[in-house]
Amino acid sequence: MIGESLETNTTLTDLNLYWNKIGDEGARKIGESLGINTTLTSLNLGANEIGDEGARMIGESLETNTTLTDINLYHNEIGDEGARKIGESLEINTTLTDLNLYWNHIGAEGARKIGEALKTNTTLTSLNLRANGIGDEGARMISEFLKVNNTLTNLNLRANRIGDKGMEKIKEALFLNTTVTQLDF
Repeated sequence: MIGESLETNTTLTDLNLYWNKIGDEGARKIGESLGINTTLTSLNLGANEIGDEGARMIGESLETNTTLTDINLYHNEIGDEGARKIGESLEINTTLTDLNLYWNHIGAEGARKIGEALKTNTTLTSLNLRANGIGDEGARMISEFLKVNNTLTNLNLRANRIGDKGMEKIKEALFLNTTVTQLDF
């Protein structure tokens, strides 16, 4: 019902569906609607159990949506596969500025794809990857995009099982990066 109403609504700019267990089917319908909707700028789908399939559908919609600037996908059981699709969409999307992927199951491979996307993405300013378990390998991959990205200002990597090796890679990248002003470990 909400997904269908987004297809025709021309006034709603902020939608908060936090903690409703919409699952991947609900995410599919919302994703389809986001491809049509031209007014929504902020979407909170936190704690809805959308998983990789739901993340894939939301990611696909981000490839065509031209108004959404802020999306919260906190605590949704998104793994590397869902992160891969979101990363692919970030390579194309030109409006999203804030992406919250806090407390999912994104590992090093998902971090790699998001990192690759941010080498070319020129709009994302805030990325929250807190509590995903990306580890040292994921931190290394993220450090590669930090060396060339010039739009990200806020990055949260807290509680990701990043050890000394990963921290060292992030530190090296920050010597080259001139835009990150807030880093949370």
